[in-house]
Amino acid sequence: MHPTIARPATETIVPLWPRQPPGPCQTAAALHAYWQGLRTGDALPRRRDVDPRALGPLLPYAFLIDRVRPQTLRVRLGGRHLTDLMGMDLRGMPLRALFDSPDRAQLVDMADRVFSTPAGLEAGLISESQCGAVLTGRMVILPLVGRSGAVDRAIGVLSTTGTIGLTPRRFRLCHTSLKPFQTQPTGPRPVRTPAFDVIRGGRA
Repeated sequence: MHPTIARPATETIVPLWPRQPPGPCQTAAALHAYWQGLRTGDALPRRRDVDPRALGPLLPYAFLIDRVRPQTLRVRLGGRHLTDLMGMDLRGMPLRALFDSPDRAQLVDMADRVFSTPAGLEAGLISESQCGAVLTGRMVILPLVGRSGAVDRAIGVLSTTGTIGLTPRRFRLCHTSLKPFQTQPTGPRPVRTPAFDVIRGGRA
C-alpha cells in the first residue's frame, strides 16, 4: 500500500491559456495594445520588430499583409482561425478573397489607405452561409514599416463569433472606420553634405 501525499491547501493550478477563446472585441483591443507597445514616439512599428511569440492567444487570429503595389494586398501569413474560416492556407492569396464580391472593392480601397495615409482600419463583419449559420466578427489592420523604410506591411486580426460550418466563409462589411496616425519619418537618415567645397591642392 502506497502512502498518500497530501498537497498543501494553498496550492493552485493556473491554466496557461484562458478557458474561453478571446472574443472579437478582446482581440481588437489586444492587437492595438501590442502594436502601440512597439512604437517609439510617433514612429510606426517596423515589421522586423513583430515577434509572433509575443502575440500569445492572438496568434490564431493574426495575419500579415504585403502591399505589393497600390490596391494589391496579399496575405503573407495567416493564423489557424483564418485557415479554418476559408478551409485553406491563405498565404499568397489576395486579402479580398476573404470577402464577398460586392464588398471587395470597398474593402481594398479602405485597406489600401492603411498604407497610404497611414491609418488603422477597423471593420465589423458578417457572413451568412447557405445553411443559415451566421458569423459576426471584427477585423483590425495596422500599418508596419518594411525593410525599405516604406509603409508596405501591415499586421491584423480577424476574430469571429458563431459556428464556422461549411467553408469557405466570406464576409460582408457592416461598418468600417479609419484612424489616421501622426507619424515621424522612419526611412534612412539623409546624407549630410558639407557646407563648403574642398579644393584639392589648395592651401590651408
